[in-house]
Amino acid sequence: MIIFLALLSVLLPVAYGSQGDSFAFFQDCATFCRRDHDCPEFKFGYAWTTSPCFQCRQNCVFETVRTFEAYGWPIPQFFGKWPFASIAFDIGPLPIVIQEPASVVFSLLNLWAVTVLHQKINDDIDDDYRLKGVWLNYARIGYLVWIASAVFHARDFWLTEYLDYFAACGVVFYAFFAAVSFTLPVLQSNIKAIKIWLTFAALLLGTYLFHVASLLLSMDYGHNMTLCIGLSIITAVIYTLWAVREILQGRNRPSITILFKILGVGLGAALFEVLDFPPIFWTFDAHSLFHAATIPTPLLLAQFAIAEADYEAKAKKHHAI
Repeated sequence: MIIFLALLSVLLPVAYGSQGDSFAFFQDCATFCRRDHDCPEFKFGYAWTTSPCFQCRQNCVFETVRTFEAYGWPIPQFFGKWPFASIAFDIGPLPIVIQEPASVVFSLLNLWAVTVLHQKINDDIDDDYRLKGVWLNYARIGYLVWIASAVFHARDFWLTEYLDYFAACGVVFYAFFAAVSFTLPVLQSNIKAIKIWLTFAALLLGTYLFHVASLLLSMDYGHNMTLCIGLSIITAVIYTLWAVREILQGRNRPSITILFKILGVGLGAALFEVLDFPPIFWTFDAHSLFHAATIPTPLLLAQFAIAEADYEAKAKKHHAI
């Protein structure tokens, strides 16, 4: 839950120039695409994700790759990404392009996992549980994150990239809010405390919106990375301190085991991003496998939320006796 959210927001490919698109052969080839198909000068323009510009530049990519292979050079990246065997076809006037099929499929599977999270929280947690709304909103934000991820990996241009970054950063902010809300039940204990809680939520939302506005004015990838990593580390520390306190106080909370499973999944997923490599069969790169590895996270989060709701309900009933 925690490490996954940090990685989701900061390990997305940054679309700067790479060795492949800086190669003279590729640049000359892309120039022919602009001349022959009226493709845009802006390398991240929407037209590059539609035919015939997309197919033309894809041909340039793999012609460049074959040139590198002929000289025994390592496979290069293009615009911060590896070359992929993409899918492109037309349905009547509608062009269908899937630039990174594996990442799209795994993003959609994460979206499915989030729907399971939403359904389980909605069906298996009582309406009077203090954090039911928080966990439901977690799932709703997850919908946005994985839809944005699927669209971005299908058609990578400036708008889908922005939406992907903003959605990922948003879930990092919300994860921090959920951590504070979960570990400080006093915030939901009375009307005055709830007002403080809602004020905190409003301030956090305002900070996020200000961050998005600043990125729209100047897309600073480094600043976005630093902020999201920092906030994710704080979130991780909050949950870890909570778990350690509960263990030291001898409370038998089943959710702690689930929390450690979530952290283990996050660490395992992180290895794929650290061990970056060219795509296997031109389809499965480290980033796509990272997305595959995060699929269990929403399912485990559902178990965590349900276990905590049951624990608190039993504790409340015990104190009432």
